[in-house]
Amino acid sequence: MFKNKNVLVSGGAGLTGQESIRQLLDIGANVRATEYKHRKIKYVHKNLEIVSCDLIDYDQCKEVVKDIDIVINCSAFIFGAKGQIKHSSQLIRKNLVPDINLIEASCIQGVEKFAFIGSSTAYPESKSDFLKEDEAFTNDPPLYYEGFGWMKRYCEKVCMHFHHTTKTKFAMVRTGAVYGPWASFDPEMCQVVPSMIMKAYNKTDPFDIWGDGTQQRDFVYVSDLIDGLLCTIEKYAVADPVNIATGQSSTINDLVGVILKKYKYSPKINYLKTEPNMAHTRVLNVEKANAVLGWRSKVSLEEGISKTIDWYNLCE
Repeated sequence: MFKNKNVLVSGGAGLTGQESIRQLLDIGANVRATEYKHRKIKYVHKNLEIVSCDLIDYDQCKEVVKDIDIVINCSAFIFGAKGQIKHSSQLIRKNLVPDINLIEASCIQGVEKFAFIGSSTAYPESKSDFLKEDEAFTNDPPLYYEGFGWMKRYCEKVCMHFHHTTKTKFAMVRTGAVYGPWASFDPEMCQVVPSMIMKAYNKTDPFDIWGDGTQQRDFVYVSDLIDGLLCTIEKYAVADPVNIATGQSSTINDLVGVILKKYKYSPKINYLKTEPNMAHTRVLNVEKANAVLGWRSKVSLEEGISKTIDWYNLCE
């Protein structure tokens, strides 16, 4: 359905944005992508238009979605664990305002479909190992995710509102710990996978791990996420969230083991149990994606980490 469609990718210079551009161009879409300030889009293609745009400015949002059939909202302002606690208010404002601006502008300009990427932070603490879509509003998000988690929940409700009151149809996914090429490797901003890769690249010894290393995560390689997102846009744009993830639990110790094996060294592991630990378990149930989309993830943690490290090594 994307061939010859005009697709806007907001936040095109980031992790999910760059991958969205790549996959859309490969399947014949005409892509307009936004970038802002420091991070830049690395692709050059005859069917790619790059626009400098501040999505906090509503008028710029209205302009950038003109003549667009499908919007894929990849704009995101992120921090790692410590930053999520220290800068929780910034996380809310710098994500909420652009999202709401773009959603309303898209509906006003007659966009056919809008894709929203949600987060496992919206889920409450759960006794089950695998978080299901219908659990999201059963209780508050954990305290350390409270602001960001509620922001994501609110944006989902806004998507549902506009889905039912305008002609624009919304595809909504929730995902786990996304990683891959084009992730932020800024030490002040990056999340766990880039942080661990940078330590291994520098042959850090001892090798610090926050917490005890048993925290469980659903590590999702970015190509899997965007593949699942495009599938949701095509088959299930009904304003009903779908988990797009691996459905497999990996501990931080597992992650570090894969990274150290790739770099071929064995440092002493130093567990920092006083540092921010966040939720112990964030693993998503993917039965709905299997059932309604016929979709499953393809990239293993070992393969995804290897690809990410190869890309990072080339960039350094």
